[in-house]
Amino acid sequence: MLTELAPDAVDAGFPSGAARRRRLVDEVRQALHAEPGLTLTELARLVGLSPFHLSRMFKQACGLTISAYRVRLRVRGALERLGEGERDLARLAVDTGFADQAHLTRRVRTETGDTPGRLRALLA
Repeated sequence: MLTELAPDAVDAGFPSGAARRRRLVDEVRQALHAEPGLTLTELARLVGLSPFHLSRMFKQACGLTISAYRVRLRVRGALERLGEGERDLARLAVDTGFADQAHLTRRVRTETGDTPGRLRALLA
């Protein structure tokens, strides 16, 4: 019967088993935390999947694309620095990988609903 697959069967290119998928996604998340500049191809090579399948699996497991997850990490880093008292938003933007202060402001507002300046005031 088709529904009786072997435990190690692969379905549509996904590694078998939810536990293995979670482990691979966790490996990708750890790699992004350690080295945010890794490309999709490098991440896929790291876990032994095609970029397409890694992208699908990551989004299914996390609810975010790898790109959106990477932006969320950068925003988190910016928020941590704001909490530590960072005053120079232009420098913060560049240090956290945003093109400029306006880009940082847009992304922080999208993620949190507030601007970096307002969040800095709330955290002070």
